[in-house]
This record gives sequence, structure tokens and C-alpha cells, in this order.
Amino acid sequence: MKKKWWIVIVLILLELVVCGGILLSLWAGRTAFEGVHFFYHADAQVEETVEETFVVDGPTILDLETAAGNVTVTGGGTGNEVQVIARLSLWGEDEEDARRQLEVKTTQEGNRITVRVVRPEWNYAFPYTRASRVDFEVRVPTETSLRLVSASGDLVASRVTGTVELETNSGDVWAEGLDGLVSAQSSSGDITLTSLNNAGDLEVKTVSGDLMLRDVIADSLTARSSSGRVQVEGVALDGGLDLENTSGDVTAVIVRATSCRLASVSGDLTLDGGSGPLNLRTYAGAIEVRNGTEAELMLGTTSGEIRFSGSLDTQEGHRVESTSGDVRLVLPADTAFDLDIKTDSGDIQTDFAVTMTDFDRKHVTGEVNGGGPLLQINTSSGDIALERMTSESD
Repeated sequence: MKKKWWIVIVLILLELVVCGGILLSLWAGRTAFEGVHFFYHADAQVEETVEETFVVDGPTILDLETAAGNVTVTGGGTGNEVQVIARLSLWGEDEEDARRQLEVKTTQEGNRITVRVVRPEWNYAFPYTRASRVDFEVRVPTETSLRLVSASGDLVASRVTGTVELETNSGDVWAEGLDGLVSAQSSSGDITLTSLNNAGDLEVKTVSGDLMLRDVIADSLTARSSSGRVQVEGVALDGGLDLENTSGDVTAVIVRATSCRLASVSGDLTLDGGSGPLNLRTYAGAIEVRNGTEAELMLGTTSGEIRFSGSLDTQEGHRVESTSGDVRLVLPADTAFDLDIKTDSGDIQTDFAVTMTDFDRKHVTGEVNGGGPLLQINTSSGDIALERMTSESD
């Protein structure tokens, strides 16, 4: 029996020795899991700046990707140089280890400049420790196309003519004074675009963040946000405007477009301007359209008021629906249409003379100014008002 106990004791001691060796290896940052450091202490910082200049002789392309860091690109130069300034902030266990954390690689093929930030495969730490990063400042000739990508960092681009692609997983995007095709995307961050010309079929998307676009000339505009505000101001489009938000308000003012679609699951919709098909739908929020011109109305909300002021398309029909909320339409006095309005719980008021075909307190059908395209208005719970436009109308 005593011999068996000695064997057990020896086995326990051996197990303790093995466990101690494993813990020592982990503490030293060496594990059997290639590419992972456990208990890694990045306490030493190295900061340095690297500058490179490239000579070009025509339209330029800058292709830059970084894992972590902000990127700012400024055009407007009349010269033939691309100046790249990289500001490195490196963390490691010591200075030598810090300098191994990442590397900036640049190449030039003709007028194409490629910049990449390379990280060693083993640079992953558990638990989380300070991360190394590179911030870029780049000056380019005006006639430059850009592709800027950051896994974590802000992107800024200004004063270039050419195609511009901006993408970051976590960070804001800001661009101004661009002349050419543009696309912008962020998984988590705000996007602000101002003074864009010839932007083509412009697409802007953020999963979590605000979208702001101002003074944009493009073929069409599509903007998406899952959580945040969507705001558009001073947009001139040859095609359609399409704005969608899952949770947040959508606002578009001073808009010229052939069609407008605004949608939100939870948020108010506001449109100032716009002509042609106006398709605005929200499940929980109010809808307001001001200064519509020859508009074809497709307005709907589950919970909220609907207000429209402007002129209606004289060819197509119109449908306005609110499950719970008032509806108010302000139209020119000479607007001609067939009328079909109904409320289950509310009052109906109209400034227009209606030639009745059917009438009761909750349902009115008939013709206004000799009739025209059908105007249908329904609300389950709310009042309906049709008003003639005056100089004092909202």
C-alpha cells in the first residue's frame, strides 16, 4: 500500500513540474500555438517618422492599406510628386521587439503607388495589449485616383479628380472637393461627404454611424445606415435618390432628383424638394414632404403623422396611408383629381369643392376640379385634412 502512495506522490510532483514549465513558457510569450502570445507585455514604445517621395508623369493611382491608423490624403498640387509620410507608433516588450511589430512597404509601377502595412503572423496577444499603428499623411497631384483601406482608423480625402474608394471597418470617413466616381463605407463610424462633382452612381454605407452629404452632383445616390442619422442637403442628381436607415431619422433637403425613396424602420422622414415618384415609408415615425413638384405620392407609416405640401403628378395615382396618425395635404387650388379618403376613427376636412359619388362621415369619394388621377388617403386612427395652398401655407 505504501508503495502505491509513493507512486501517486511522484506522479503529482511530475505533473506540477510540467504545469510549471507550461506556465513559464506562457509567461515568456512562447506557446505551442504559433502566432499567439499569452501574458505578453508591450511596455516599450518606439515612435518614428518615415518619408518617401515618388515621381510621376501623368494621372496617378494611390493604393494604400493599413491595419490600424488614420489616413489623410490631400490633392491640389500641380507638381509631379507623391509624398508619403508614415508616422509609426510601435509597442513591444523592448525596443527591438517593438520595431518588429510592423513594417511599411511601398512600391511604384509607373504612376501607380502601392502602400501596405505588414504585420508578422505571430503578432497576436492574449490578453489584449497595446497595439502598434501607422498614421499616414499623403500629398498627391490633383489628377489622382485613390483606394484607401483601414481596418481601424479614420480616412480623409480632399481635392482630387479621379475615382475614389474609401473603406474602414472602424473609423470615420471624411471627403471634400472630389471630382470623379466615389464610394465610401464604414462598418462603425460616421461618413461626411461635401462638395462632390461627377460622383457617378454614388454609394455610401455605414453599419453604425451618421451619414452627412452636402453639395453633391451625381448620377444617383444610394445611402444606407443601420443605426444613426442620414442627412442629405443640396443634392443634384440625374437619376434617383435612395436613402435607408434601420434606426434613425432620414432628412433630405434642397433635392433635385427624378425619384426619391426614403425608408426607416424607426425614425422620421423629411424631404424638402423632389419630383416624380416619392416613396417614403417608416414603421414608427412621422413623414413630412415640403415643396414637392409634380410628385407621385407613395407615403406610408404605421405610427405617425403624414404631411405633404406641393403639386401632384397629373398622370399617375397617389396613395397615402397611416395606421395611427393624422394626414394633412396642402395642394394648389387648381389641382384636379379623383378622391377616395377614409378614416376609421377621425374627422375628414377639405377646402376643395368635391363632386360626391359617395359620402359618409368616415368615407368620401368624388371628383375635384373635374377629376383626374386617383388620390387615396387612408388612416385607421387619425384626422384627414385637404387644404388649398396659400402664400402662408407650410
